[in-house]
Amino acid sequence: MAPSKTHDLLTRDDWNGAPLREVVRNKIGAYRTAGERFVVGGSDVELPQRHVLAQGMALHELATNAAKYGAPSTPAGQVQVGWKVVLGESGMRHLRLEWVEAGGPPVVVSKHRGFGTRLISMCIGRELGGVAHIDFAPEGLRCTIEVPMDDTAGIMLSPHLVQCRAIPDPRAAD
Repeated sequence: MAPSKTHDLLTRDDWNGAPLREVVRNKIGAYRTAGERFVVGGSDVELPQRHVLAQGMALHELATNAAKYGAPSTPAGQVQVGWKVVLGESGMRHLRLEWVEAGGPPVVVSKHRGFGTRLISMCIGRELGGVAHIDFAPEGLRCTIEVPMDDTAGIMLSPHLVQCRAIPDPRAAD
C-alpha cells in the first residue's frame, strides 16, 4: 500500500510533486498508534516528482525496519523525523532530513550491508545525487539524508545509464 500512496500523492497534482510532510506521513501512517511513536516536524517543502518517489522508497524502508526491529517495536520507543532546507558550501540549496530512533531495543549492527541499507543509498545517491548516512548507534538508529534541491542533480534514473556507452557499429566504417 505504501508505494501506491506515494503515487496517489503524485496523481493529485498531475505528477508535479508533493509536500514532504505528506510523503513522510504516508510512510509512517501504518505504524502510528494512539501514543506519539513518531514525531514529525519540519518546514514546508514541496518535493519534485523524482524526490517524492526516491525519498518515499527510502522512508518506507526506514519505517518498515523501525516497526519490526527499531524503536517503535517497544512500548517506550519513539522516532523523530525532522527536516530543513540548508545552503551547501557551493551555495546550492539542500534538503537535510533526519530520522532518529530512541527508546527501542539496542541496535545490532550486521556484519554485511543489507538490502535496506543498499536501497536507501541507491535511492538517495543514484536517483537524487545526495548522501544518506546511517549510524547504527546502540541507543537507536540515526539516518541523515541530504539531497540537492537543484533540478539538475541526480539525473541518473537507471543504473543502466551509468554503464551505457556508444559502441560504434562496425558496418558504419564501410
